[in-house]
Amino acid sequence: MKYNLSNRSKTRLEGVHPFLIAVINEGLKDSPEDFGIPMYGGLRTSADQKKLYDKGRTLESLEKGEKVVTYTDGIIRESNHQMKDSGYGEAFDVYIYDHATGRASWNVERLTTLAIHLIKTSEIVKDSNSEFKDMILSWGGNWNKFKDYPHFQIENI
Repeated sequence: MKYNLSNRSKTRLEGVHPFLIAVINEGLKDSPEDFGIPMYGGLRTSADQKKLYDKGRTLESLEKGEKVVTYTDGIIRESNHQMKDSGYGEAFDVYIYDHATGRASWNVERLTTLAIHLIKTSEIVKDSNSEFKDMILSWGGNWNKFKDYPHFQIENI
């Protein structure tokens, strides 16, 4: 089935590297999952990143029951979501759109299925555009210390 990003998701991808946009657009054509881009899922400012870093760390966020969502504070250690030397954010996050509930889902099995698809799609994008030939799509679900299943980023640029 062919899916399309909502206008809100497209807006959230403004400033994200063209390779990643190409992977998303190509991947949507035959994606096994409908997906979107959450708030702060694209390019982030230092303030946006710090706000996410504070989740699960401040008294207020702990009182709300929030958990740690990132180990990158955006100031001392920048996120790949922040603008890089390329002039773009080099990461994006996704959620699965669950048609049964009409809500976002972060189901690990479904995110894994999508990740496999997007990684395969990235190879097609690289083969069809020499500008992207040295880029590698990395998935946060493959990380050893902190699994970040909704996260994708460029590794070698």
